[in-house]
Amino acid sequence: MRRNLTIVPTLLAAAVLAAGCGGGGGGGGGNNGAATPQVNNAVSKCLDQAKKINNADARKTAEAACNAAKTHDTEKVKSAARQECINLSKKINDAQARKTAEERCKAIK
Repeated sequence: MRRNLTIVPTLLAAAVLAAGCGGGGGGGGGNNGAATPQVNNAVSKCLDQAKKINNADARKTAEAACNAAKTHDTEKVKSAARQECINLSKKINDAQARKTAEERCKAIK
């Protein structure tokens, strides 16, 4: 249940990103990367929610996702998600399952 709560800000940021990319330019991108006031407001709200996440890895991932909505740069999101995944996989007791999970985490590109 706790992991599901950490995904909420990330999903919100993804929704903001999707909404922001469809701007007035007739094909995505809208205004050449400049964030609209609506996007800035949504990013601000997303960051406010992300700050409430207790787990540092999950908070970092959520904040990166929020910021990606404004910058359209998903590299930091992928990096944060990869690191969060790796850190969580280290908590798996079964050695083979842990190894498999870590390999899958490292595959996040």
